[in-house]
Amino acid sequence: MKLRKIFLNFLLQNQNPGQIVFKNVFWLLSAEVLSGIFKLLLFILSARILGSENYGRFSFALAFVGLFLFLADFGLNQILTRELSKFPEKEQEIKAFLALKIFLALFTSFLIFSFSFFITKDPVSRLAIYILGAMILVHSFGELFFSVLRARQRMEIESFVRIFESFLTTSLGIFILFKIPSVFALSFVYFLGASSAVLILAFYFHKKIAPLGLDFNFSLWKKLIASCWPLAFVGIFAMIYNQIDSVMMGFWNQLEATGFYNAAYRLVGALMIPAALLGQAFFPQLALAVKRGKEEFQKVWDRLFQFSFFFGLPLAVGGFFTAKKIIVDFLYGESFLPSVFAFQILILMAGVFYLNNSFSRLLVAKNLQKKNFWIAFWGALFNIGANFYFIPKYSLYGAAFTTLATFVLMLFLFWFEARKIEQLKIFSPSSKKFFIDVFFASFLMGLVLRTALLQKGNIFLVVIFGLLIYLIAFYFLNKITKFLNLDRVFSFC
Repeated sequence: MKLRKIFLNFLLQNQNPGQIVFKNVFWLLSAEVLSGIFKLLLFILSARILGSENYGRFSFALAFVGLFLFLADFGLNQILTRELSKFPEKEQEIKAFLALKIFLALFTSFLIFSFSFFITKDPVSRLAIYILGAMILVHSFGELFFSVLRARQRMEIESFVRIFESFLTTSLGIFILFKIPSVFALSFVYFLGASSAVLILAFYFHKKIAPLGLDFNFSLWKKLIASCWPLAFVGIFAMIYNQIDSVMMGFWNQLEATGFYNAAYRLVGALMIPAALLGQAFFPQLALAVKRGKEEFQKVWDRLFQFSFFFGLPLAVGGFFTAKKIIVDFLYGESFLPSVFAFQILILMAGVFYLNNSFSRLLVAKNLQKKNFWIAFWGALFNIGANFYFIPKYSLYGAAFTTLATFVLMLFLFWFEARKIEQLKIFSPSSKKFFIDVFFASFLMGLVLRTALLQKGNIFLVVIFGLLIYLIAFYFLNKITKFLNLDRVFSFC
């Protein structure tokens, strides 16, 4: 009984910085693993039941409304988390954030409705756009509530709500798809799931956190907009380089290619979620460490950067060599064979994203969000230009390659800006040693996964075996590099 109490306290109470980060990562990862499994099941069934063309319509509509998500958010969520992490007394300003959010939602609704007439003439796609547009607006209010919980470092609540939403959406989606297999029905299920979750979250927030209300504080709004606009435009550019390829393929009537592309992209997107979770879990600590001084800030940064590399590189390597088994043998079947090469390109992009996400959180924590703005701007500009050239020539493969190239370009830009931060070592001696261990462990795992025997094996056994090879190799390499005292060697590099 006592052990159970200690365990629950460890996972539900905030005790010390290390425990808080672990608790946050545990709950966010638990939520994303469970909700990811639910939603992945729904994605697979949707693609199989609707077929590549109708699934392409749904993916096109979802990608289009995603381009407007930045307006509903406008960077408010990250700013709110950062400010409340540093100054908890600012919670009284939440009502002003909520009132501003309503104006942003109304304006976003108007733009989605207006632009839908220019982007497609297909009535099915247009109806899906309206429903999914309402869904992302509902989601934006949920993210505002989550921002406060993240600042309080109570991410277990966020975890419970996300699991509930994904379970409800998937359960209803499976039922509806077998009864009414249509793009409209699938879109409505997404809206219903999001609305139910946000209503529950709002009720909890009103009862346990702070009474809900509106404060039309225009002077505060002016300050918020001045602080948030770089992140808002980062959202614009992120939506462009993440979604514009699907929109362009849909606009050029490559609906089947859009379906193949999104079958791969949505799976890769699910595998990128742990990177966002790491950023969310570490961000409050990173913001606090700015106040606590150089040594504390370096320590938190090293942990975030090392964790990102530890997960990102083996994901890219393992996904590349198991692409066909995942896409064809396990998920979608032979009809989605064109998705395999797109998946291989995009999984490399996912590995790069893990590092990019860390740099992005670093710059925001240091109040350098304008640097994020310019990096995202150049990424979006490059992405649009490259897509205009590569998509007509190479269709979904051109889109995938352009996405990878965009993230690599942004990685170099992030590194260039981060190295200007005074009293911060991007690659500390311990990080350099850590990266070598991860690199060679991933390399060894890749060699093993290439074997013909594993290529014929069950996907679950292959993944588990590859993971064990990686972890065992990393463990022994870590012991060897410690024995050789490489920390001291790298301190002179």
